[in-house]
Amino acid sequence: MDDNVLKKLEEHTQCSICLDIYSDPRQLQCHHVFCSSCLEDVLRSQQHSHSSLLTSIACPSCRKETKLPTGSVKDIQPAFHMSSLLDITSGIDLSQVSSQDSSLSLPTQSPRSSLSSETHASHAPDSDLVQCSSHQEEPVKLYCDTCGEAICFLCAISGGAHHSHAYTALPDAFDKHRSSVEALLASLSEGQERLSGILGQVESAGEDLKEQEASVEREVLESFRELHAVLEKRQAEVLDRLREETRAKVKALASRKDELEVTESTVARSVDVLRSNLSSGNLARILKAKKGIEKHKEELSCVLQRSSHFADIGKLSFQPSESGAKACREFGSLVVSGKPDPAQSYVELSGSGYSVCQVGETYVVAAFVINSDGRPMESYVDLSCTADLIPDSSSGSSQVMMEGEVKKVGANKYEVLFLPSVVGSYTVHIKLLDQHIQNSPFQVTIRESGTTKSGGGAWSFLKMNGIRAVAVSPVDGSIVVAKFYKPCIVVLNSSGDEVCSFGQFGFGTGHLNGVSGVAVNDRGEIAVADTNNSRVTLYGAEGKFISSVGSKHSKTLAFDHPHSVVFNTFCKRWYVLDNKDVYILKKSMEFVSSFGQKGVFKRYPLRSPQGLACTTNGNVFVSDSGNDRVILFAPNGTPLASMTLSSPVHAPLSIPTALVCAGGLLYVCGKNSDRVYVYKTNGELVSLLRDQDDAEGCVFKTPISVAVDPSGKCYVADTTGLRKIRNTSK
Repeated sequence: MDDNVLKKLEEHTQCSICLDIYSDPRQLQCHHVFCSSCLEDVLRSQQHSHSSLLTSIACPSCRKETKLPTGSVKDIQPAFHMSSLLDITSGIDLSQVSSQDSSLSLPTQSPRSSLSSETHASHAPDSDLVQCSSHQEEPVKLYCDTCGEAICFLCAISGGAHHSHAYTALPDAFDKHRSSVEALLASLSEGQERLSGILGQVESAGEDLKEQEASVEREVLESFRELHAVLEKRQAEVLDRLREETRAKVKALASRKDELEVTESTVARSVDVLRSNLSSGNLARILKAKKGIEKHKEELSCVLQRSSHFADIGKLSFQPSESGAKACREFGSLVVSGKPDPAQSYVELSGSGYSVCQVGETYVVAAFVINSDGRPMESYVDLSCTADLIPDSSSGSSQVMMEGEVKKVGANKYEVLFLPSVVGSYTVHIKLLDQHIQNSPFQVTIRESGTTKSGGGAWSFLKMNGIRAVAVSPVDGSIVVAKFYKPCIVVLNSSGDEVCSFGQFGFGTGHLNGVSGVAVNDRGEIAVADTNNSRVTLYGAEGKFISSVGSKHSKTLAFDHPHSVVFNTFCKRWYVLDNKDVYILKKSMEFVSSFGQKGVFKRYPLRSPQGLACTTNGNVFVSDSGNDRVILFAPNGTPLASMTLSSPVHAPLSIPTALVCAGGLLYVCGKNSDRVYVYKTNGELVSLLRDQDDAEGCVFKTPISVAVDPSGKCYVADTTGLRKIRNTSK
């Protein structure tokens, strides 16, 4: 008989549950046919989830109910047409359509016939059948298309984990997924070959490394042997010179000694003669010898005058060369080379300042180069930077491309700078070895320079690009705005007019680079969290540089990336948030103490903390932005409470960042919720920050910082500028 006919006969006489030839076939009201024993299993499974006797059974295929008056499968009518078909085919061996391919490769035809023929033989279970993970005694016979898992029929029927999912028989599923499985096999095989090649390279690199170690060891020993020889030769030269100088000085001393002894003998004779004549009273002899003795006296005076220098012939000492000693101490170094790896190198994109810039202002980001070993690449590499203007069809802007300047500023840190001259959106490309590093490319918006004030004399909005923080002076109520671009600090009066500005962009003393926080103390002095320079800089009220602390290279106090700074009026101390540590400094910026990730923060692990605020009694709030909460500490850093702040249903708080305490209230910026929330210091919600015309609360565009003056007016900085609000939230 034709194989196609046999195959179709097999398909029509096969139960979709047990995948075997029908045994006592029964037809449900939906006309689907199953073995009576399979339906009994289905009924038992469905009955398991019901306390009373079931009077119907759900079809395993279409879920349509078939009534069972007595609750037995026997109530279901026999499938007479299927029984007749089985009688007709009873003399036909359907196993002849089974696959004859026993190779290890994937089968070249549908496995349906092989599965059927295997189940024909005495209806014995195949030892190769996979058991269901949920029903250990049931073989896997179906494929859940919804979950992409192989399952048994108990998983598919009512009450099973997949009862409401779409599923097919394994042979049909295999036919459907065959091409993807073969593609997966080909991909894995290719990956395995590549992996074997890389493994061979790694093993070869290990052998090469051992050879390099032996070679470098020989070079080190030889170099130091040469150095020892040079030092021994120099030692001999110095000792020879020492002996030569000693002999010369000894000879000079001997000559001076002879001269002194002759003079001493002459003077002694003159003294004896004069003393003898004086004793005898012979005036003639005395006067006759007087002239000669006076001559001897003059000679003695000359000798005595010179004799004070006779013993001073210099000292012998050894003065080692400082440069030579340093050269010896630093003689040779082990150079660990590695190729720069674009995949591990990255550009640092943090905060909102990297994404906006003004025309005419220098744009800068930091890039870090990592080598193939995953360590900082300290040797110089060539980074390239270009910025392409994204054409705006509405404005008809043309293509503009800028070349960036790259400067090496640290062991493996580079500053990437360019000066935009055209307003628009740019795509910045930072490449290493002609490949983009991590976070590249990225977009930057270039805006018009300058500020725009709206609201007339009683201003309500000040357009200012690149604001990173705002604070109010407790001395005169002036508003201090910290920007990402120069001038980095702008001081405004209550009318919104500029009083002064300062803070040149750069890396030198008094310069600022990527500020993130600003605060004012009770003397009007302004402290700035100079994030990218890893320090906090203190200025006078008029912008005169006073001092800075916390540089990475400082031996006394080294910050990493200070985010926020606040002045605690209770204890007269500065508090600085640096990554996951809080530092306490005197008013003069001298270190007092710190608390953080190595101490109390173990109790409250932080994720991306960004804000600080101090209450009137000196307690300190830290915004744990990554965990959507704030943590309260005593002035000395003792943890007091962790608060998950509540918020209105229509404006849920998301990512609390900047904080400020004023008038017994805590103001919290919600970065992703575009709102500012007002709480009591115990964490109880008061309301959203709102103006007299904002019943539902003011809506901002990514609020960055908030400050409150003594009269209760709020100043909120977002990505559009600075907004003044007459707070009616109380």
